[in-house]
Amino acid sequence: MKINSIILSELEVNFIVTWRKNLEDIRGDRAQLRRAANPQDVINSPAFYRFLNFLKVIKPELYGTEKFTENKLLLLAIVAGLIARVNPEGKAPFAQSLGHGERQYSEIRFQQLLQSRDEEEFFRRMGTAIHFVKGDVSVKDVCGCISSWYKEYKMSFKTKVSDQFKFQMASKYYQV
Repeated sequence: MKINSIILSELEVNFIVTWRKNLEDIRGDRAQLRRAANPQDVINSPAFYRFLNFLKVIKPELYGTEKFTENKLLLLAIVAGLIARVNPEGKAPFAQSLGHGERQYSEIRFQQLLQSRDEEEFFRRMGTAIHFVKGDVSVKDVCGCISSWYKEYKMSFKTKVSDQFKFQMASKYYQV
């Protein structure tokens, strides 16, 4: 399995940030993606294919729907469905926003998010967490969280503890 099929490059994240800003003017697409209950709902929506067409600007030879690996397609569906719920002007780090502020995200829910066992559960729990912070978080940071979780979910080898998704999220959530 190629690593670039299960992570987002910096260039892709920058294009996703731009796409999210443009999505403000395409309310129908934004509504379709926000209503999606799982990644399959995202994949089945016309808005997702318009998102893929937008990504073709990066590397047209790579970004035709028939050229995506199944892993990359699923990762992009998770990203599109969740990023549509994020405020494009948000700047706050995601995990830190959950752990600080006027109200704090429940530790039990936070632990459940970290323990997500599959794409649908992760999608649902991330959607709940994004809703909790009213979407006012950094698009780039949420993309990074999704990409990190997905990489660890799909890859079988172990990484250093300090590089793991759960450690990174927990250290930001519990940061004083």
